[in-house]
Amino acid sequence: DTPRLSIYRSNKEIYVQIINDLTGKTLIAASSRDKEVVSEKPAKKVEIASMVGKRIGLLASKAGIKKIKFDISLKQIEEISELYITHLSSFTYLFDGTLDFINGLKNKYRLHIITNGFEEVQNFKVVNSGLKTYFQNIFTAEKIGFKKPHPQIFLTAIELVKTSAYNSIMIGDSLEADIQGSLGVGMQAIHFNTHNELEHNQCPIVYSMDELNQIFI
Repeated sequence: DTPRLSIYRSNKEIYVQIINDLTGKTLIAASSRDKEVVSEKPAKKVEIASMVGKRIGLLASKAGIKKIKFDISLKQIEEISELYITHLSSFTYLFDGTLDFINGLKNKYRLHIITNGFEEVQNFKVVNSGLKTYFQNIFTAEKIGFKKPHPQIFLTAIELVKTSAYNSIMIGDSLEADIQGSLGVGMQAIHFNTHNELEHNQCPIVYSMDELNQIFI
């Protein structure tokens, strides 16, 4: 029988076990009280949960456990979802020079965001990173109903901002989702290749904010 993952969370601690229900024995366990977790001195609940999750995964791998079933309640699923949204929206890192670059574009172009992210998460990230005043619209896959590279998310954005594909430029870091998706509907594109994807000749490729800035000077 497939072992079961059981999670218990109190106000202060997180306990995780993988249990063999046939024997009633706990195969492996991890918690926020483990010395390997405590020694790292995580400050936030999300950090603690992440470390406990990585630890149970490591222990499971060492024990040869490759498949588990989940013992989790609807309430816990909702709590995990809320933590995910909160944690993800806290990632507000910008490349050096981003705000200066966007500030320069704002005087010449209408700026919008097309993203595969969740509506709530993306709005939090844009506000928390100081970008909100620069962008007129945020088109999320959740709101539009289609994910990049599907043509419809690009076509809907183009229609709603009352422009044409030819007069629109997509700057993105994913060759498949951003570049091929936008080119497929007739947009122009610039590949900000921060993930070191294979080079191509489909559009200009840049690797830094300085290179990107040179295109628009």
